[in-house]
Amino acid sequence: MLEGKYADIQHPSSENLYCEKIDVGDEVREIASGLQKYVPIDQMAGPVLVFTNLKARKLADFMSNGMVVANSDKDRTEIKLVVPKGKVGERIALDGFKEKFTQDKLPQLNPKKKILEKCIDKFTTDAEGFALWNGHKLVTSEGFIQCPIPNGLLS
Repeated sequence: MLEGKYADIQHPSSENLYCEKIDVGDEVREIASGLQKYVPIDQMAGPVLVFTNLKARKLADFMSNGMVVANSDKDRTEIKLVVPKGKVGERIALDGFKEKFTQDKLPQLNPKKKILEKCIDKFTTDAEGFALWNGHKLVTSEGFIQCPIPNGLLS
């Protein structure tokens, strides 16, 4: 899901978490992300890619309603936000399967089935920095999503 406009605050009792309010198109969600040590607060602005169909969970006494997607190298020494182009609230599709993706909201993933855990390692970037899932480029109405770190991971 493509997201936009968000305001961050540093979590009052965590040195790792940002507490964000992110416009997801039809609502503003509060989301916690563990990026405080990696991404300066002044870079935490503008559009961002978010998983929105995850079950809400408490992180350091903050209820998080999604997950901000970041791009890192394989050694996780550098982490950058994924900033896609497209409409706020737009669902991301896979190149070659775009006709199978509607803009309808996805149902919440069942955390007991560990679906995210089973597929998160398939989210990567290629040598040109294009975002991939299982080798297929991620695409919006504005084109392919390109990330700042090539040959990296998305999580």
